[in-house]
Amino acid sequence: MAAEALPIKPSKHDEYDFISPSSGTKDAAAGKSVLVTGAGSGIGEEIALYFAIAGATSVTLAGRDIVSLEETKARIQTEYPKVHLLCVATDITDSKAVSKLFEKAGKVDILINNAGSTGTVAPLADTDIVKWWTAFDINIRGTYLVTIEYLKLLKGGSGSVVNVSSRSSHVTAPSMSAYQISKSALNRLTEFIDKDYASQGVTSVAYHPGGVPGTKVADSAPEWLRKTFKDSAALPAATAVFLTTPRAKYLSGRFVSAQWDLEELEQYKDRIISGDLLKMRCLGIDDHL
Repeated sequence: MAAEALPIKPSKHDEYDFISPSSGTKDAAAGKSVLVTGAGSGIGEEIALYFAIAGATSVTLAGRDIVSLEETKARIQTEYPKVHLLCVATDITDSKAVSKLFEKAGKVDILINNAGSTGTVAPLADTDIVKWWTAFDINIRGTYLVTIEYLKLLKGGSGSVVNVSSRSSHVTAPSMSAYQISKSALNRLTEFIDKDYASQGVTSVAYHPGGVPGTKVADSAPEWLRKTFKDSAALPAATAVFLTTPRAKYLSGRFVSAQWDLEELEQYKDRIISGDLLKMRCLGIDDHL
């Protein structure tokens, strides 16, 4: 029997006190080293800024475009000059480039896998195979390569992985197969990080960042979907910081939405844990390994 849905509605569209690094998560990243992929623009840029606000000692900015990364660095450094900022131009689908990224970054306490791609938007038979697989190359292969290097770096110690997923991971919209299937796989990858490494203190959470207009992914979405985007980039940025805190540990291995009231979600903590909720499962069967 399928679990009864949690009565949580998407009511948040901007930063709020519970997750704000100026209040609820103040100094949450103090003394921490953070690595953010896709940090040259949009949500990734804002996430990097918010970890600086939350007290991070250093933030490594990774992405393909060094010019965009330097612009992010300049923006953050203007407001938070004490934060050490490192820009590393990186193709996360290239294993050698990823290895070099971590060699340059050094110690990393928190990993934010933000880099992503829609791939292509078209009915299946009309898609270009190279563009279709691009979504998997970046959303899955890239995230996998970055994550395994990070896990090796921890050498059995604790850590935190936050994967920027999407509500598209569990819905089916026409012409969005590449993006939606790859994000479904990302949620499962998040579960396996938790399954294999929770015992050493590693947490991993996948989350929907909301609909933020003006990002590369948003701009490549179908027009009917773009019209619904109305969230501030501050919402996913503040959410990312919160998801790395001890208070969010119960969400490890699970999917959440930045549009949910995460303080309200805590009311259902015991139910979420006992029912193993907020994970992808096949409805209609009860089959556990």
